Amino acid sequence: MASSEETNHVYPTAPLEEEKLVRHMSYEALLRLSQLLRPHHELGNNYTALAGQLGFTFEEITDLREERDPVHVMLNKPELRDLTISRLKSCLMAIDRLDALQELETFEEKTLYPSEYRQRQAERHGRNNDQQFTVLSNDEKYDAFICYARQDIGFAKEILKRLESEPYHLKLCIDYRDILPGGGNLSTVAHIIEERCQKIVVILSEFFNNDESADFQAKIALSLSPGCKNKRLIPIKYEQCKIPTIYRFITHLDYTNENAREYLWPNLARALGYAPR
Repeated sequence: MASSEETNHVYPTAPLEEEKLVRHMSYEALLRLSQLLRPHHELGNNYTALAGQLGFTFEEITDLREERDPVHVMLNKPELRDLTISRLKSCLMAIDRLDALQELETFEEKTLYPSEYRQRQAERHGRNNDQQFTVLSNDEKYDAFICYARQDIGFAKEILKRLESEPYHLKLCIDYRDILPGGGNLSTVAHIIEERCQKIVVILSEFFNNDESADFQAKIALSLSPGCKNKRLIPIKYEQCKIPTIYRFITHLDYTNENAREYLWPNLARALGYAPR
């Protein structure tokens, strides 16, 4: 158990009963954590040890070994959605990774508390719309819905991490996380896209071309924006593929161009309504 001195160090100005969450940290923070906990660490106290501290089973840890970025996949698990930074730090201390703990603390200072995060989003929507809205768990509003083929879920998660963290703090909707069990049918998804999402990000790939569900979702966006006059649909070319005819006249972002990739994230954020404070 952390001492009172340590607790005061971690939360010097924390609101009552509120702790910062790992999912609100910047993409750079999570990327650095991923680099530090890669399997090559000579002492063996890498992501597998952290997974054990977080309650993962042997089978689940074995599955993580098959992932290209196991730390990224692990921290994106739905059951860790409310993982606090303080718990993560305790786990890092338990596996004797003080180096990762120290680097985590440098990013922690810039991370918003949940109430601040929600307020930042509400302010953004207040600027984008004529009226404010209250963020409700059963009627949330989103900056964008992510439309993707199942095989491209890794890139969809990268979009979440990039744009929901510092400095953008956008609010995105993705099916596996934000649509309640039993609500994943096409009519429900259509309602969410039409009524609660300002934009639709479409991940274009060969997998997308063969995914009927993803294609249906994108066509909903097209039907809501005849001629794409309000620029509601934003395609991203994730890999070399044949772009369907109906998307060819829409300006898309190109992830396949490595020289332009660094500009993709700020350009995508601006397309979704982000404006520097």
